[in-house]
Amino acid sequence: MTYIVGIRKPEHNFLTIISDLMVTKKIPDGKIQKENNALKTGYLFDGCIYGLSGDATAGHKFLGSFKKSIDCKNSVKNNVEKLSNFIKSSKWNSGSGFKVLFGIRNPNPEFFLLDSHTREFKLLDECLYTMGSGQMLLDKIVSQAYNYSNSFIMEKLKQKKAPIVYYPCFICLWLSELVLGFEEKQLSEIGVGGIFHYVYQADKKECSPMPIVFVLSKLENNKLVQKSYRVCLINGYLIIENLSDGSVSVFTSEVERQDLAEKGLLDSDDILQEARKRSRNLPIYYFCGFATHDPSYRGFYSAHFSCNEIKVIDWEGNVRSDFQDKVDKNLRISQELNK
Repeated sequence: MTYIVGIRKPEHNFLTIISDLMVTKKIPDGKIQKENNALKTGYLFDGCIYGLSGDATAGHKFLGSFKKSIDCKNSVKNNVEKLSNFIKSSKWNSGSGFKVLFGIRNPNPEFFLLDSHTREFKLLDECLYTMGSGQMLLDKIVSQAYNYSNSFIMEKLKQKKAPIVYYPCFICLWLSELVLGFEEKQLSEIGVGGIFHYVYQADKKECSPMPIVFVLSKLENNKLVQKSYRVCLINGYLIIENLSDGSVSVFTSEVERQDLAEKGLLDSDDILQEARKRSRNLPIYYFCGFATHDPSYRGFYSAHFSCNEIKVIDWEGNVRSDFQDKVDKNLRISQELNK
C-alpha cells in the first residue's frame, strides 16, 4: 500500500521516482497496522534506481536477494541482464504481490516495470507512471500537476537558472501538502502517508536529493501559523525533521544498506545518530517550498532556491520576515479567491 510516481524528462536525460512512507502490515492478531516508516525507493546498482509498491516485505526481500547476487559496480548492461535472468528464476517469492518501477540508464534513463504476479519485466514508454493504492485519489491530481509543471516548473527553473534536479521538489511539495494536511485521514485509509521524497537519475549518475524544506502555512484566528519539515536522504538514510517542534525521524531499508543489515546495525542508535549528524553538516536546504495545510488557501505556491548562505528559514523553523509577509499576503488572497 503506497503511492509511487515516476516522471521521465527525456529532453533532459532525467528521471525521478517519488514515494510516500506508509507501509501496511497484517500483524499476528489479524489486525491491519499502518506506519509511516518504510523507505520504498533507493539505489540498486550503478545505473539503476527503484520504487516499490505492494507487499513491501516480499518486495524488499526480492531486491535484497538480487543485490547480494551481483557486483553493484559492474556495467549497467551486465547487471540489467542479470536482473532479467533473476526475475525469470525461482530464487524469489512474490508474496501477496508487488510491483517495482526501475529507472535504468539504457544508456539514457528509461522506466522498466516488474509485476511480481506475472513476472513480466518490460520497458515503459510513459513519461508519467504511477502505481500503488493511492492511485484512485491521487492520479488525477498528479496528472494535472504534471501537465501544469511542464510549463510552470520549467519556467521557474529557467528564471532561477536552476538545474533540472530541482524538478521533483515541486511535485513532492504538492503531494506532501495533501498527505500532511486536510486530506491526511482520507489518504491514510487507503494506505498513503508520510512526507513524499524522491531519488533521481541523470544520464551519467544516480543521486539522492539535496536537503529540502517544506513550509505548510494557514491562518488561525487571523494569525499566520506554520509547520516546517526538512527532508534529507544521505548514505541510504532518510532523515525527516520537524523544525517547528524539533522532532526527528530516521528511516532506511536493508536493500539500501545491506552492509549494516547483515551486521544487525541497521537501526543502531549510534548509526542513526551519525546519519542525523551528517545530515546536519549539510546546508539546511537547497530548495524551500511554501504551501498550505488547508484547502481554503490552496492555489498559492512559493519557493526559494539557495546554494549559499542566504536562507529564508532557520533550523528552528523561523521564516524570514519578508517571506512571512509574502506568505501571509498570498494566503489572504487565496482565501478570498476560494470563497
